[in-house]
Order: sequence, then structure tokens, then C-alpha cells
Amino acid sequence: MEFVYELHGHGWASGHIEINEKKCEFACSYLSVGIGELIERLRHLITDDPDINPNPIYWEEEPNGTYWTLKKIDQNQLLVRIEYEDEFEGKRELLLQETVLLKDFVNMILSTTTKLLQYHGIVGYRQSWGHEFPLADYLQLKTFLEDSSPIIVKQIAVEGYADHYTTVLSTELKILGNL
Repeated sequence: MEFVYELHGHGWASGHIEINEKKCEFACSYLSVGIGELIERLRHLITDDPDINPNPIYWEEEPNGTYWTLKKIDQNQLLVRIEYEDEFEGKRELLLQETVLLKDFVNMILSTTTKLLQYHGIVGYRQSWGHEFPLADYLQLKTFLEDSSPIIVKQIAVEGYADHYTTVLSTELKILGNL
């Protein structure tokens, strides 16, 4: 399995994904969040978040685009489906549909994302891409791979409001320091 995702100038990315000897290329513009959406969706999947968006992720290529569907088959397997849409003709073409181990897929995506972070940095990524680096989701996926559990997020009551959350910053900084 291989995933390549590179930023090219302000607001453009391209790359390819190869699974089971099937390869497809893609491009993505700043009109989409790009790899940030992929990282977020994987975080939702590993935490079994009931609020996960069931719709495919759409990477805008101006004017066409690529649809990414990630669906858990069970606790260990993930269905990856990628379709290319020609907006002028209104047609979708299936580029790739494969089943993979969830942990292997997360590892592959995180490996590429780590390289992006190491090369661009957090601020440089935002300047190059036009969107924030998906740091919180990235950290949760990293701990999933290393500890088989996400970062613990605690809900705390502040002046009667129950919608405040906390994590251990030193743990998060340690993960970033080990890149």
C-alpha cells in the first residue's frame, strides 16, 4: 500500500494511492480541505463516533473532483472506494475499491501526513494549503496507532456548563516532539 500527497503552490495538492496493486491518481484544490478531511474521517471511524458524516469526502479539482468513501466493515477492516466525477458529463467513474486493514490504512495516511508536517511545519502548511493542519485529529490517530486508543478527552463542568473539554497538553506536545 502506498499513499502520496504533496502540496504544489498555494492551494493545490496531488498524489496517488495504491492498494493491492491498484493505483489511482488524484488532485485537490483549496476549495476542499483535502487530507484534513481524510484524517478527520479516520478519527471518526477509529473512535466509533456516532456523528460521523455518512457522505463521501469530496476533493474538488475545479471543475471535476474525486469522491472518497471510507466505511468500516468490522473493527479491523475498512472499505476504501474512490470515484472520479466529471461534472460536465455528470458521470462518476470507479477508480478504486478495495478492502484493507484499518490500522494499516491509518498508518499509511499518517506516515504521509507526518512527512507533510515535518516538511512544511504547522504554520507553513496553512500558508501553503490555505487550511489549518488537522492537528487534533492527527494527534488522536497517532495515539491510536501507538497505544491502540485515542487521546483521552475529559468533559469538565465550568460554571455550570458541561460543554468544556480537556486533554493533557504535555502528552500532545510529547507526541509532536517525537516526530
